[in-house]
Amino acid sequence: SHGQVIGRQSLTTTGAPAAVRLTSDVRSLTTSPDALAHVLVEVVDGRGHAVPDAVRNVSFGVAGAGTLAGVANGNPHNIDSFRQPHHYTWHGQALVVLAPAKRPGRLTLTASAAGLRPARITLPVNSAMSSSDARAFRRS
Repeated sequence: SHGQVIGRQSLTTTGAPAAVRLTSDVRSLTTSPDALAHVLVEVVDGRGHAVPDAVRNVSFGVAGAGTLAGVANGNPHNIDSFRQPHHYTWHGQALVVLAPAKRPGRLTLTASAAGLRPARITLPVNSAMSSSDARAFRRS
């Protein structure tokens, strides 16, 4: 009120799809069976802006200390398997769920689609604290 700006919004037209971008919800994993990484897969233009109408078949590769637990895109009408190492984007996005191995190491996810620059993300997988280690840690 009183002539002061209280908000601002701008819309930008995206360019043609140019690359795949991967963003994890965690920076590392542990070897705990409950640990998971949720990796957002986005189709972006040459300036790094998400392309919301991009429908691309993205292929995934996992190497190192973990496995591909599932892939989805949020489309309620999509009946593709969640366990296959490829999936179409919906509104320019998909989601990959990674599960760590039982041994520490590094877990690498790669994503590629025809005509787009591929992406790669690597997450360290650290040893999970045993329950006796956790009790000792809490006491200190």
